[in-house]
Amino acid sequence: MKAYHSKQEIKDFYLQRMQAHYDADEIEKGFYWKGGKGCAVGCTLHSGDHAAYESELGIPRIIARLEDGIFEGLSNERAKEFPLQFLVAVPVGAAADAAAYAAADADAYAAAYAARTMSRAIQADKLLKLLKEAS
Repeated sequence: MKAYHSKQEIKDFYLQRMQAHYDADEIEKGFYWKGGKGCAVGCTLHSGDHAAYESELGIPRIIARLEDGIFEGLSNERAKEFPLQFLVAVPVGAAADAAAYAAADADAYAAAYAARTMSRAIQADKLLKLLKEAS
């Protein structure tokens, strides 16, 4: 699987969609998709189906779940910015498997995430860095 199925136009579509939700102040925590508003996953897909990240964006559902979990734990201000940052960070055509994204320091990151030793903001920054480094 390759991120955005190796097509810039797919990334552009989702970036434009998310930017429109951001501009309209429609990114909210606590639910997936309702009345044109939603969370990170909801505003990306217009549903709550994490598995659709694989078919629509070429991104593993485990990464979508990680994005979702971090999003819900961020401050409202940071949460509104995070979904767009997430989509920007994923390189078109990157090897899109969970191992590729986390290869840099998977053990330390997974342990810290599981133990909740990092704040959600730090987790968000860490995930964005790992996504940008994926190739």
